[in-house]
Amino acid sequence: MKVKYLIPLVISIVNLLIPASAYADAVSDLAIVAKQVNAQCPLDMGLSGICESVTFDKKSRTLAYHVNLNPGLVTKESFFQRSPDSIKQSLIAGFSEDNTRPLMQLLYDATAQLLMDYNIGGEHIADVILTTYDIGKILNNNNSEKENAKIYLAGTVKQEKLSCPMEMGEGITMTDAYIDGNKMIYVYHVKAPVSIANLKAADKTLKFNLLSMFNNDPTLKTIGHKAYLAGYSINYIYLDPSTQDSYTAVLTNEDLEEL
Repeated sequence: MKVKYLIPLVISIVNLLIPASAYADAVSDLAIVAKQVNAQCPLDMGLSGICESVTFDKKSRTLAYHVNLNPGLVTKESFFQRSPDSIKQSLIAGFSEDNTRPLMQLLYDATAQLLMDYNIGGEHIADVILTTYDIGKILNNNNSEKENAKIYLAGTVKQEKLSCPMEMGEGITMTDAYIDGNKMIYVYHVKAPVSIANLKAADKTLKFNLLSMFNNDPTLKTIGHKAYLAGYSINYIYLDPSTQDSYTAVLTNEDLEEL
């Protein structure tokens, strides 16, 4: 549930409008924000999917993101295996960073709410709403960046775990995802044409490719940045079930600082 890849664009527009000194100004400014961001749609959210449109309803004072989730990452069944509160808490954590504050303040000043309209394959799945009260709590949130990052990652990894097993192609299947101490761990089962021996031999190349993948995909880049803030490393365990041979590729916390 990673909608904050839209935030840099939204914030750049909001920063041109703030300060909004009165309620009426805030409502009008939100309408401008929605119109200008919507003009950029559809927006690629990387692995998470696509934001098809952004709207603002003045009557209900609702800023809405209409998102088509990636069916390869999120299914209807896995979406509803998480509790509504868990989904909402992940969303709150995603909007709790300093760079989201102008948008949150604008919503609060307008007594508005934020709605995430989630769809998969064009089918409406659920609406998740942050009320004005929720937004007020975000603005008064005393959690550290590290605590917010941990909350965000806990929700992200749980969703990925629910999506397992997930075929990654070329003989690789993700079978598990979890957080253990200060490690984010992803487990992959491999088979021909992939071999553990070849993975071990390509250790440095594989790490370089992983970092490139994180840098080039907004979803992964956000996860990597959050992992850095949380003090985590990201560990990829490759296991051949037929031989029990394994190999682990590690992106250290220092590696993630560069993202």
